Amino acid sequence: MKKISLLVAALCCALSASGQSRARSYAPGDIVLADGTLVKAGTLSALDTENLPIAVIAAVKKGGALGVGVHRSVECVRFEAQSADEETAPNFAAHYAAAHHIRGAHSEGWRLPGVEELKTIYANRAAVNASLQSMHRLDAGAAMGGLGSAWYWTGTPASVKKGCTWFVHFFNGYAGECERDMTNLNAIAVRTFGGE
Repeated sequence: MKKISLLVAALCCALSASGQSRARSYAPGDIVLADGTLVKAGTLSALDTENLPIAVIAAVKKGGALGVGVHRSVECVRFEAQSADEETAPNFAAHYAAAHHIRGAHSEGWRLPGVEELKTIYANRAAVNASLQSMHRLDAGAAMGGLGSAWYWTGTPASVKKGCTWFVHFFNGYAGECERDMTNLNAIAVRTFGGE
């Protein structure tokens, strides 16, 4: 029994030293890999093409953490399509896992953030951006280079204006309601991690 305890202690120390762990002690900026491994913020030094990053933790919340997908929409998108082949913000989020080859336990649950979640992502953008930039430096195709100053759609319908949806502008954190046919907004996907 003593040998097993020493082996477990040695394994925990080795994982802690590498910055990678399966433990669920989340903090903004931590990186979630495809297999669920958590890489602490600032410790990612290489990418494994068989186990790429899928999200950056933006906030800790009851029951887990809010993770932001490492890619945003390639172009600005509308909330509602004007043609059958047009990409929309809700479709981007719904198909995020398939588009980025995420399989297994983390392939479900991707969605647009709610307005309060997107405000929280904005508030913690320095930690999120630092991790996105570290991945981008290792491989530009592995992640966007940061959230930038774009306008982002939420999944929260407008409370006052019919046919509108909330957005958050990452230049200054302004949140407002926008008509769903606007074309100058991007989409990001989020997912709750923890409790899987």
